Amino acid sequence: MPRLIFQRPARRSGLLR
Repeated sequence: MPRLIFQRPARRSGLLR
């Protein structure tokens, strides 16, 4: 899992949550 997924998509997808 690349950290890019937590950089921008984290806001739209909420993966960071």
